[in-house]
Amino acid sequence: MRRMAAAALCVVAGGAVAQGDPGAAEASPYSAGVALGLEHDDNVFRAPPGQTQSDRHTIAQLFGDIDQRYGRHRLLAHASLRDNQYQARRELNNLGYRARLGWTGSTEGEISWNLSHETERKLASYGTVRDPAFRGANIETLDQTLAGAQLGLQAQWVVNLALGHRRVQHTAQAFELEQITQDSAGIGLQWHPLGPVSASVGPRFTRGRVPMASDGVDRGFERRDIDFGLHWTVTGQSALHARLSLTQQSQAAAAGGDFNGATGQMDWQWTVSGKTRVNVALSRETGSETTFFAPAGGAQTLRGSGDNSQLTTALRAQAAHDLTGKIALGLELQSAHRELAASSLAGDGSILRSSGSDRSTLVRLGLRYAPTRSTALACSLGHERRESQTPLSQGYRATTAGCNAQLTLRWS
Repeated sequence: MRRMAAAALCVVAGGAVAQGDPGAAEASPYSAGVALGLEHDDNVFRAPPGQTQSDRHTIAQLFGDIDQRYGRHRLLAHASLRDNQYQARRELNNLGYRARLGWTGSTEGEISWNLSHETERKLASYGTVRDPAFRGANIETLDQTLAGAQLGLQAQWVVNLALGHRRVQHTAQAFELEQITQDSAGIGLQWHPLGPVSASVGPRFTRGRVPMASDGVDRGFERRDIDFGLHWTVTGQSALHARLSLTQQSQAAAAGGDFNGATGQMDWQWTVSGKTRVNVALSRETGSETTFFAPAGGAQTLRGSGDNSQLTTALRAQAAHDLTGKIALGLELQSAHRELAASSLAGDGSILRSSGSDRSTLVRLGLRYAPTRSTALACSLGHERRESQTPLSQGYRATTAGCNAQLTLRWS
């Protein structure tokens, strides 16, 4: 799974687990800032042993945020511009960006809604490219548009409507099978009695495709889900979100790789004390959904890149501890097991299919020091590893280390 095992991370945007998003809005509705970072990567292209290439790169970032309430409405906006400069592999230099615009609101009655659009441009991770010899630049663009409505805010029974459009694009042909465009629509009936537990059920329909690749194979798909949801506020410091789906996904006739079974996601947030917080997310999903895997609660950022697996089981655990009022320590653990399936068009017109699996792990330790409300220094050390049992991916090891400094100005 690309982002579950990616270590070509933007130091400024997520260099330390304890740091969080540099543009995250706090009490002030408006903020803007700058950040500078340096990262060393001992395996830039995620190559197998004996073929590794190390490099270091600097990141300069400008960012701004808006978090403003207008009565029953709330406007959220974020924009950042990142300049990435590599020391040795200068062809990887790139100017990236990320932007998000969101609007939530409600009426005096029983209706609420949310609208959001998010886009990001960056250098893609090389963890799952199918061409092991590829050593060029590949710029990835991700887009996600979501819309939702809730009918019956104060009632025991609530109707939820959701629409979504997602897209992943790459500039290099070696990544063409990791591109995807998909649209989804769902409706759910939620039971919300007085108390700490609520449950929901409803259908969801998805249609997607991988843009026509150079081999001519049609990789479109249709997916149908029956979602069962559960939200349980265990205590004032602990909450559990769970979704179990009965999934049926059918590929285009030429592509194969149909899926029929159970998928879902479980998220647990636990505030152990005023200084310690733990978040755990477990997901079992097809690759098209794993591409955008993110834990529930908090900021929902684009995950990318494209995951071409037939099924991915992923675990992500984060722990943050405030050593003092100015120093925070963070630990992140990630693990992903992917079941891969691929098809290609042979010279005689027949379809060649292959399958296999791989497993990846990532451990990252971060330290953040905020001497004032407007400044922060953060460093991180990460190590990732993949073991592969298929020619559809390759094993590798990589270690990254980085630090950054950030200045943020806030005003009302």
